[in-house]
Amino acid sequence: MDFKGFPGLAGKTAIVTGSTQGLGADIARGLAAAGANVVLVGRNAPAGQALADELRERALYCETDIGQDEQIERCIQAALASFGRIDILVNNACQYADQGLASSRAQWHATLDTNLVSAAIFTQLVAPRLPRGGVVVNMGSTGGKFGAAGRAIYPASKAALLQITKNFAVELAPAGVRVLAVSPAWTWSP
Repeated sequence: MDFKGFPGLAGKTAIVTGSTQGLGADIARGLAAAGANVVLVGRNAPAGQALADELRERALYCETDIGQDEQIERCIQAALASFGRIDILVNNACQYADQGLASSRAQWHATLDTNLVSAAIFTQLVAPRLPRGGVVVNMGSTGGKFGAAGRAIYPASKAALLQITKNFAVELAPAGVRVLAVSPAWTWSP
């Protein structure tokens, strides 16, 4: 990803969930290339640390299970301690476990917790630390806009994420914080 056309990113600090691989790692690389500090969030410590080493002083890897509120708070505190500010939250982490109509209750709970609830809680906990001009970017999906046979949980989670984006945008607007969603088409990921 190329964010070099966004000079306003220089010196900003971004937290990117799910940034130890795939799209999240590419987002982190793009932000760092544009001059932003990046807090890499994920559970794959070797991959996260390797990316932090690649991005050098612009990056901090924070091993975090986003399903645990205290770990989210610890990550936020680490970002503030390392970079002194948080300007951007990118809620990118997700899982794709989905058997459509045959999906179990446990699969529903696990996927909704990662793809929807954890993004909402991360936003809730970071919002008071975001300055005027701060932004929350939720990674939606075209899958949240259209029906697909054999799928249920992932598209439902992304449709719900698009809706809470609208709600949080209205709620955080008076504080000068923007909340928006980006809905990529199919992307290949490990």
